Amino acid sequence: MKTRIITGVSAALVAIAAIIFMQYPLVMGILGAFFAGVSVYEILHVIKCENKVIMGISVAFGAIVPLYNDIKAYVTYHTESDFFDGFKMPVWIVLAVYTFVILLVMLRMYEKTKFEHAAMAIFSSVAIGFSYSTLVFLRDLDHVYPEHLQQAQSFFIVLGSLYCAWISDTFAYFFGRKLGKHKLAPRISPKKSVEGAVAGVLGTVVVALITFFVASHWFDRYPDTIKWWMVALVTAAGVIMGMCGDLSASVIKRNYGEKDFGTIFPGHGGVMDRFDSFLFALPTVYIIITLVMSFVS
Repeated sequence: MKTRIITGVSAALVAIAAIIFMQYPLVMGILGAFFAGVSVYEILHVIKCENKVIMGISVAFGAIVPLYNDIKAYVTYHTESDFFDGFKMPVWIVLAVYTFVILLVMLRMYEKTKFEHAAMAIFSSVAIGFSYSTLVFLRDLDHVYPEHLQQAQSFFIVLGSLYCAWISDTFAYFFGRKLGKHKLAPRISPKKSVEGAVAGVLGTVVVALITFFVASHWFDRYPDTIKWWMVALVTAAGVIMGMCGDLSASVIKRNYGEKDFGTIFPGHGGVMDRFDSFLFALPTVYIIITLVMSFVS
């Protein structure tokens, strides 16, 4: 327990530092690239992918996506360069070429490659790479919607998104241990309880609202786009979807008879064990905000 708490506090301090310095070039991109690359590696290691070429390509792709998006955002919003305006390639073309490359490697090295390994390499690197990129997209919401959002509000949204993944896990863990009586998904994650899940949602919403009221002192009066009830609803949705991400990652581990994805975080396991909630929580928050902005714009 002591090791788990120390690791959790250390990770929280790193996250806070990242938020403080996230407006600087490459901070979010480098962190996202590191965690995305490690996450893809951990998944392929757990499913026992023996094809090192496929593993290397997919790890590199997963890491490049958030780094590319951070570089693109910086050049677009903080410089006068129009490089990315003149270099527009549809995402589907990139994904198609990447998929072809992985499948060709599978055909070339079919003796030690299973289709499920190639499929998981493609899926995990794309899903994880773009999920971590969502932090960059959330950070720059004030640039995309300057008439509706301020920089301070974008920072708050990033922090709230992290709450959906981490604060909820803390509430669910401690309340679940003390009060948990009804299993949430006994065949997937036996230790998770309904009571813990409810505590995770309610606790995170309360913490997000407290943070909102404190942070609102740094918001300019206008635009006053974010309301307290919006914070509550989006946070609740993010937490619920974050739990789905957690359970989805647990399914992979159970299918391959593994307890953890790795050991990089003592007491917590690997990067995927600690960041699996991000895969669903961050995109959920971004999608909701984007949809709302599309209606008010």
